[in-house]
Amino acid sequence: MPTITSLGVGSGLDLTGLLGQLEKAERQKLTVITDQKSVISSKISAFGNLQSALSSLQGTVETLAKASTYQGQTSSISGSNVAVAVTADAVPGSYEVQVSQLAKAHSLASSGVADKTAAAATGTLTIQSGDETLEIELSEGSNSLEDIRDAINAGDGGVTASLVNDGSGTPWRLVLTAKATGTEAEIAVGGSAAAALGFTTTAEAKDAQLTVNGIAITSQGNTVEGALQG
Repeated sequence: MPTITSLGVGSGLDLTGLLGQLEKAERQKLTVITDQKSVISSKISAFGNLQSALSSLQGTVETLAKASTYQGQTSSISGSNVAVAVTADAVPGSYEVQVSQLAKAHSLASSGVADKTAAAATGTLTIQSGDETLEIELSEGSNSLEDIRDAINAGDGGVTASLVNDGSGTPWRLVLTAKATGTEAEIAVGGSAAAALGFTTTAEAKDAQLTVNGIAITSQGNTVEGALQG
């Protein structure tokens, strides 16, 4: 059987040339599509850059719209032993602070006993500091200074209790200290067991006293908030 080795043999037509022309025409179609794809990609990239620029501009405008942007470093406060924290609400000004008294916590101590594990008192012991009131029942076997100290601390009231050895012949004393400073947290001890323990004041409750530009201010604590705007 004869074999055809070239397109167009026996037909008289240049089929090889026709095939080349068809291939060229198809490649031209693909070139147009590729060019269109490149143009579309460029447009998408341009829109993305524009969106990013608009977002950055919006953030800048929002910052400029805030009053705090223009009030950042315009206030000064001077005074010894004073630490200051400010917020964006602070207004321009100059302030001189003078502290005449720091706030202190109230403290009481019982009369001394020779043995901190021996019975010290029986009955009811009521301790009040500020809005906190603690009531403890002292009975035989659980009424030594150590027992009373532990009961007070377990009660989680407005005071803390500790034992102090003053080095005397009856050295052990029960010390109550208010958790909060100021006169409003002053400790009051009552109940049938209070007299037997014989509490006396060892540190008076004091409020903080200060002046700001000559204006007297009193505070229960040593952190004063709201005296100046911001």
